[in-house]
Amino acid sequence: PDSIADCAQQVFDLLDSLGIDQFYLLGHSMGGMVVQQMAAMQHDRIIKLICYGTGPAGVLPDRFETLDQSRERLTTDGLEATAKRIAATWFIDGENSPGFSVCEKVGKKATLQAALASLTAWEKWDGSAALRIISCPTLVLWGDQDRSYGWRQPEALWRGISGSNLAVMPGCAHNAHMEKSVLFNMILDDFLSA
Repeated sequence: PDSIADCAQQVFDLLDSLGIDQFYLLGHSMGGMVVQQMAAMQHDRIIKLICYGTGPAGVLPDRFETLDQSRERLTTDGLEATAKRIAATWFIDGENSPGFSVCEKVGKKATLQAALASLTAWEKWDGSAALRIISCPTLVLWGDQDRSYGWRQPEALWRGISGSNLAVMPGCAHNAHMEKSVLFNMILDDFLSA
């Protein structure tokens, strides 16, 4: 799909086919955009929402490079080189991070069409206006060294979703769950069990 709404509908279709009516929902990065869209579409089905390393705007003003630059580099450098380069930005220690190789391998499994479609989906999406209708308990979670989503993005979620909670993980980049997994899991457990 080349729209966030179509991605959200695919998740709903899967949940419906499995007979799952209500659920806890966590979205990371682009997945965070998808879960926001899902909350705007059918908020009554979501028990609790976690928006992690994400924001309400598809065009990312503080991203390490523009979406046009990513698109150009995908077509000139290829998928494998781009997956490796971008995955390195998700960690404080870049390619030296223990989690880097996993992300690089997963990124290389994508197709060029899927990667380009995701960039188009981001460009076309803005969930800012829908934040006010998200009513489920929400946690906004962010690594303070995230180079994909600068502070303005999680701040907009936290301020825009009434009653939302904010957790900022120090010394973490975009993949905080891989850099400080014990802390990440403690934060999630605290929110989900409250």
